[in-house]
Amino acid sequence: MEPLTIAAVVALLIGGRAWVKRSGRRTTMRLWRGAATARGMEVRIEEAPFLGPPHLVAVTGSLSVHFEECGTDGDPGTRLIVENVDAFERITLRPEGLRAFVGTNLLGSGGVKTGDAAFDRAFIIDGAPAPVFASLDAETRRRLLDLRRQGHVEITNGALRVTVAEAGTESLPFEQLLPSRLELALECARPLSDLENIEARLAGNARNDPRRDVRWNNLRLLMHEFPDDAWTRAAIAAAREDVDDAIRLEAAIASGAEGRSLLLKFARQRGHVAARAVSALDDGVPVESVLELLAQAPEQRDPATLCACMGLLGRIGGPQAVERLIAALSNDTDGVAAAAAEALETASAGPQAEPSLIAALARAGLEVRVAAARALGRMGSISAVLPLTDSADRFIEPHFRKVAREAVAQIQSRVDGASPGQLSIAATDAGRLSMADAGQLSVADAEGGRVSLTDLEFSPESGAAGTAAKARPSS
Repeated sequence: MEPLTIAAVVALLIGGRAWVKRSGRRTTMRLWRGAATARGMEVRIEEAPFLGPPHLVAVTGSLSVHFEECGTDGDPGTRLIVENVDAFERITLRPEGLRAFVGTNLLGSGGVKTGDAAFDRAFIIDGAPAPVFASLDAETRRRLLDLRRQGHVEITNGALRVTVAEAGTESLPFEQLLPSRLELALECARPLSDLENIEARLAGNARNDPRRDVRWNNLRLLMHEFPDDAWTRAAIAAAREDVDDAIRLEAAIASGAEGRSLLLKFARQRGHVAARAVSALDDGVPVESVLELLAQAPEQRDPATLCACMGLLGRIGGPQAVERLIAALSNDTDGVAAAAAEALETASAGPQAEPSLIAALARAGLEVRVAAARALGRMGSISAVLPLTDSADRFIEPHFRKVAREAVAQIQSRVDGASPGQLSIAATDAGRLSMADAGQLSVADAEGGRVSLTDLEFSPESGAAGTAAKARPSS
């Protein structure tokens, strides 16, 4: 074949291909225009820079949608770019995949979880939590998942980008798929064009979202970032009526006095829910309500709830509370007895609790002895000193010995000067014990905190075992 003939054939093929491409582009442009005008959008054609193909811009209200070609010759498509949406300026959303995985997990860009498991598996979301949660309500998540099932969708660089393959889908050809994708993209964008009142959107999601974790995430965010906002207070009040017990409990805790009655209902349950509810109650609860809780099937009460009740009695205080706490010092469970000792300290129980606290120093459990020693240090009298030193001598745990010595120092600091025969802290050895002006009582270093007595007699007095008598001068 002659070279000129070959060149003519090549030119004809190239020209034919270009004609087909221009013809296809005109068809695509016509479909773009039809999809936009059918939705009442104003349409204009814009030329692309650097001799690129023109694209169509459609406008409705504050929203603008760019239609542009994408893909390859073998797999052409249309990309819809929805702009001028406030929410899209604040969040990034990419379909889960290798590139997104690398960006999130290897480059440390993080990712926000909405609490909707299906949505969180489909997308990786970045942005400040407040606009993310405010934007992604249940209906928006559903629409984005629908777009994802039909092709590629992402929110990047302040715009929603939706790809529509010209091959269409098994059920819809391109000329039908394009309008439906455009409508779905607009439905996603319209509610998010203005995020001015984020608090109201969060409150609405906390109240109405069908997903429990989504409701909780929105409520928690409101309480953390907008604690004093009226929308937050309204959301907390609504959450006290939520169908999920965990949300109702957290809402009751956040409600202060308004949540007491609900917390008392939770306190009558079992397990960690009851313990958390009791721990959240304040001293405005009548002591009778706590005593009633303790009286109801005590064998079914778990230790955590009993400990929480001890703490609540300590916060409430008063004779009835102190009496019940003193009784709890003999509880077989060390944690409960220790909680009672700590609560007696909180309640400033006074002398009536001292004998029982002193008796608790003989308990085998370290937790109980430590709590009792600390309580005695805060409110014990001089009568508690020798039991404390004796207990420090009997038990070998360094931590308990340290607490006992500190308790003795606290008691002595409340004594207004030490007279002969009283216990005092030696000036030359901080933390050591000595008798003032007569006899020597000290904690010997060589004996690791043991008490050594010189020229002393002890005559225990009734009701205060281990009380030191006045020193008898040596003959």
